[in-house]
Amino acid sequence: MNEYTFNLKITELKKGQMEIKETLEQMIADFKPADDLWDNADMIQRLKISKRTLADWRNEGIVDYVKIKGKIYYPQQAIKSLIMNNSVVQKNAANVK
Repeated sequence: MNEYTFNLKITELKKGQMEIKETLEQMIADFKPADDLWDNADMIQRLKISKRTLADWRNEGIVDYVKIKGKIYYPQQAIKSLIMNNSVVQKNAANVK
């Protein structure tokens, strides 16, 4: 490999590295944990439940969660599933105006 080819390869690698860096920076900028993940305090406050109830729901598999370094988070999809799977529809709801 001559010096020109070597320098060309280095330039290509640097360009690829910059593209990866830009992509990662954009992904980080787009990720909004406050919107995408709720922690225990968010769940307790927003659903007006106790710590014990939330722990029971986790243990019984009622709500999905992720655990990162000992901290528990609830993805939005898990919250939506919890609500949809436990929604009660009245039989006469269609007739109510």
